[in-house]
Amino acid sequence: MSDELDQLLQNLHLGCIRENVQKELGLAEKSDSSYSEFLLRLLRAQWRHRQETSLASRIRVAKVPDQWSLESFPWKKQPGVTQRQIRELAELHFVPNAENIVLMVIDEMGYLNLKPEQTNIFFRLMEERYGTKSTITTNLEFDDWHNFLGNDHLVKALLSRLCHKCHTLRINGPSLRTAQI
Repeated sequence: MSDELDQLLQNLHLGCIRENVQKELGLAEKSDSSYSEFLLRLLRAQWRHRQETSLASRIRVAKVPDQWSLESFPWKKQPGVTQRQIRELAELHFVPNAENIVLMVIDEMGYLNLKPEQTNIFFRLMEERYGTKSTITTNLEFDDWHNFLGNDHLVKALLSRLCHKCHTLRINGPSLRTAQI
């Protein structure tokens, strides 16, 4: 690789391409790849690298305490969680279909006391998302939403929207926050 190409890749922050260009050049020569195939392999590797670093950055900024993946999640400690269903949801087909998911994501919701204006704002947010965007929300039992939001008519309307096109996961295993005895 020429010094100029190396410098340009470095200046453009294309580190993954910079690391792989020699290997891909050799592969392209051996396999008689077209220029577009060669370029596609380099750009695909760079894109994957950016996706991975972006995800790692978002997780770091979110300060997620336990960084589980599908491979490292303690499935045996959560017998109520179906690995097959979680892996299916991980494919994200529910997003373009604007389907909802109810599970232990926003568990603080059940502990909050909302003022009426906060309840209205929450309802409007859910109303705006209904039918157009997916929403992942708490494992709070549906009967407890009345206590949380404090308005029976609003809760009925909200739950009818939330439960329409919804995947509900019942998590009934022990808490993963505390050490198991």
